[in-house]
Amino acid sequence: MTESMLTAYAFAMPPLMLSIAAAELDAATAPPTFTRLREVIDAAQQYEVQLDFGEVEFLDCAGIGGLITLNNLLDSHAGGMVLTRVRPHPCRVLGLTDLLQAFAVQCPSCAS
Repeated sequence: MTESMLTAYAFAMPPLMLSIAAAELDAATAPPTFTRLREVIDAAQQYEVQLDFGEVEFLDCAGIGGLITLNNLLDSHAGGMVLTRVRPHPCRVLGLTDLLQAFAVQCPSCAS
């Protein structure tokens, strides 16, 4: 991986704001992206996370698995996650998998 797929904005108060810079969260990009997310979250020790999905155009089962694993990590620390600026395709995928109800999702292009 030559460029960072993650931008982090840490403030003294939660939530920790993270932005995924990858256009696709698939089998190739999801594992390193979610590994880096966990590293940043653990280093900041902030388990309330706002995850900006504005650049993510494609989401497959690897990305879904990463989101579920990340959500479970945050839950284990009494935290939570909000997905913001979710684009139409990822929003449809989350809806088809019934994950719109499992995650707090802000999807400007569809009802969530």
